Amino acid sequence: MLCHTKGRQSALTVTTKAYTFIEVGMVRHFHRQISFPLSFLMALMTWTGCRQAGNLKDGKTDSSGSSVDLNPPVGKVQDDAGFFVEVLSAEASEKSRFNLHKGLTSFDEPCKGEVGKVIDCILDAEESSLAIHPFSLHYHLPSSMCAYVSVEPFYFVNRKTKLTTRLTKYIDSAGTVGIDNDQNGTVDTQDFGCYTTEDEAVCCVGEYSETTFTWDAIEGKYGSPSTKPVKRTLDRCLGGPGSVSQPKTAMGVPRRSFRFVEGKGTSDEYKFAPLAEHGVGPGWIANYFNPTQHNDNPPQAFADDIDPGAGEEKLGNPYYTFACHDAALETLASIRVQIREWNTVADYEARRDAPTKHDETGSEADPWSDQDKNDWPDWLDHETSLTKFPNYSYK
Repeated sequence: MLCHTKGRQSALTVTTKAYTFIEVGMVRHFHRQISFPLSFLMALMTWTGCRQAGNLKDGKTDSSGSSVDLNPPVGKVQDDAGFFVEVLSAEASEKSRFNLHKGLTSFDEPCKGEVGKVIDCILDAEESSLAIHPFSLHYHLPSSMCAYVSVEPFYFVNRKTKLTTRLTKYIDSAGTVGIDNDQNGTVDTQDFGCYTTEDEAVCCVGEYSETTFTWDAIEGKYGSPSTKPVKRTLDRCLGGPGSVSQPKTAMGVPRRSFRFVEGKGTSDEYKFAPLAEHGVGPGWIANYFNPTQHNDNPPQAFADDIDPGAGEEKLGNPYYTFACHDAALETLASIRVQIREWNTVADYEARRDAPTKHDETGSEADPWSDQDKNDWPDWLDHETSLTKFPNYSYK
């Protein structure tokens, strides 16, 4: 079901926590030609909202005009609805579309979990839909299925991490930071193995001593060094929604969030803010990857070691994982979601016949041949032609 009614101009819009809204004209989709007072319509709006069911082709209604597979809204548990994840967007339309489906081959099967199984689902969307429009993943678990629910969103290594115990740097006569091997007032290299600013590509972590030599223009030499203890955690080196939304370990690694849901279930959402507001593109949230393009592995940034290694587990989580657990936190069922961004409208609309053309490259048609089809870099770009670690600056 799309969040608009074609050909109708007058609309009453209500926004709720669940990114929901409904147009007055859409009442016919639910109640045909029956008329209702405004007070009833307002009550209806707060209950149902506007959603795209995961098994609908581009969110459309069926041939009779009726809604199909309408799931319970955020905040309402309905036991017969089972374990599912769906996409919600208040701004979904013919021009900004989201299609969440189960598996790699079916674009119409809803994203529903099963006990004893890991279910993989894909959310397909054009890159501008991901970059500009707010949306959320609504996850629902019935009251009798789990004792706990966990949410573990996608995150990646944004800057290559390096564990260090000490750092020495020079600030030369021009104010440049780096290493001045002959101490003549001009740094020889800015690659001194570990950087301390947020916008540089290598990210040092740990508790260490940082020594700085600053050029003294009057004396014509470096002054006495200043030394300070520094503690930097891993969260400053990571990117992706999970690096922002999740609780952290003492070292700054995002953790799964758990909630007790026994006997009550849950109907909640994981929200995505418009990326353009934060100065990043779809790569910040679009975690889909084709293993054959990455040596049968995820991109390096999705599962990377701390250099030179400190007995830590690999950093990064390639999926948006929603899981059901028993009272001992043993996993009973899980759904893993990948978000796949499409570079052109034509390829998105032809995705059923050509599902591998999501990362189409090349130039746009004349007279815009100086612009790329790929408006934002994706993970294939980072693995093949850019840095493996994207170094996003999330604002």
